[in-house]
Formats: sequence, C-alpha cells, structure tokens
Amino acid sequence: MNPFRLSLLQVAYDPAPDAMAKKYRTMVGDAAKAGTRIVVLPEFSISPYFALKPLADWQENEPRPESIPGGDSCKLFAELARENKVFVVGSLYERGGLGFRKQKGARFDTAVLFDPEGNLGAACRKQHIPADIGYYETEYFGPGNSDYPVFGMPDVNLAMPTCYDQWFPELARILALKGAELIVYPTAIGSEPSEPGFDSQNAWTTILRSHAIANGVFVAAANRVGTEENITFYGSSVIVAPDGTTLAQGSRDTEEIVSADLDPKTMDRWRRLFPLLLRREPETYNTILGRLSLNTPQETASVAEEQTA
Repeated sequence: MNPFRLSLLQVAYDPAPDAMAKKYRTMVGDAAKAGTRIVVLPEFSISPYFALKPLADWQENEPRPESIPGGDSCKLFAELARENKVFVVGSLYERGGLGFRKQKGARFDTAVLFDPEGNLGAACRKQHIPADIGYYETEYFGPGNSDYPVFGMPDVNLAMPTCYDQWFPELARILALKGAELIVYPTAIGSEPSEPGFDSQNAWTTILRSHAIANGVFVAAANRVGTEENITFYGSSVIVAPDGTTLAQGSRDTEEIVSADLDPKTMDRWRRLFPLLLRREPETYNTILGRLSLNTPQETASVAEEQTA
C-alpha cells in the first residue's frame, strides 16, 4: 500500500433532470483538485432510494435496472473518472449480465470501479439484502454472487461491498483475509420507519470502526443525506483507520466532501501490535457456518414477541 487521499461524496437525492450529474461533476472536480486519488459515491448514486416502499407500490413507475457498463450510471461514472483522472466507485441497480457468472433476468445492487481512463475496472454485487419496513430490498434484487472480490490497484488493495453488508463482520473478515487494505461501502442508511424514535447512527459508525480494528484495514462508508418519503438519511460518512481512529466524518444533514489521507504506516503498526489475523483458530469456527435456528435464544425470543404482539 502507498499513501493516498480518499474522498467520500455525501449528497442528497435531487429528482430534477441532470441534477445528480451536476452535483457529482462539481464535487469530483473539487476533490480531484485537492489531490484525491479515489472517490466513493453513495449507494444508488444517481437514483432515489426506491426500496423504501414495496415494489408493487410503484405500479407503472417501477424502477428500471441498468446494464453494466452501458447504463446511464456507468456512463456518468466513466466520465467523472476520465475527466478528473481519478478512480471512481459508484453504485447502481443492475440488470444481471456482467460477463461473469451471468444470471438471466437477475437483478443486483452493484458497486462498480472506473479507472482514471474511464474504463470499467471492477464490479461487486451486494451480498446481504435487508427485508424490513422502509428497506424492502429483497423485492427488487437478490444476493450477489461476486465471491467477495478484492481488487489490486496502484496504491491499495480495494474491496467495495455495499451498505447492509457492513453489519456483517464475516464479510469484512473474508475481505481482509483475501488481502484487502481498504474496504469502502457505498451506503444509503437512515431512520427506521418501524421505530421512528430509534437512531442507529452510533451503532452504524461503531460497527464500521470494529471492522477496521478487528481486521487491521482502513474502512470507509459514503452515505446520503436528506429525506425521501419516510426515511431521513443521516449522512455521517466516515473514514476509519486500522486502529479505530476516525480520520474524517461528515455531518448528519449537509452535502459535503469527506476526505482523509491514508498512511500505510498506520496499518503496519496496528497489525504489528495486534496480529489478529494470524492468531485466529478457524478450526473452531464451524458454528458460524450454519444458519440461525429456532433453537437459539435470539430467534426464540423474536418468535415469542411476534406471537404476543
């Protein structure tokens, strides 16, 4: 890994024609002028967060998935990367068919990487899909089949899972074991429509820090801001060092560029002091390979609550 600057773009969705493209052109240009090497955009970068309501509620206005690399999102990402000579990580609603493990008719939530020449360098499909009130994602797309890829870049080994993936420590651990040095999450997370008084922001930033600490990697998440129907996105886009230090963090409600300089010495020191990946005992971890059953206290309690509601 070499030292470089990372930037996250924190934006609110604007439905006006070409509004998102205009925002990104300005922000990526500003980040590039400040020396950024990699720019990360939020989940569904140029789209509304359409999964906030059931698929049937859209009726004739159902969101349309895009092809890779021929869709509008990829065309914009390629332009942003090429015009500013930076790497761009963006996110889109994909119609299956990347040229690898093609699944006819499949739909995915996919992060893509474009290089400074505007070429598609990599893609990674979201693995874990929520099915909650306000986050009806399983009605739109399925789990990815990308096999947890890590992409070798000039300055860093990059992994780019998406949003809900960040709640699962297994994913971050697999990526670290595959050589990831930086894990970035295009994200769209905010309020909980089923629990309006509950704020998950602190839990969210805490688990991102835990991934960095447990795996000795840099972790970053680019979130959106603003309110879309019944969800208020809480921004707070964040870049975390391997020792858990927050290098940069955005506000909860402002569009902004969140940037930090990543120093490999930080990672080297942490991994030397806490060689956690080398102290694992994988022979004893079989339990985590199974799915949760009704015999576990957590699932039993959940079922009991539903029955008494």
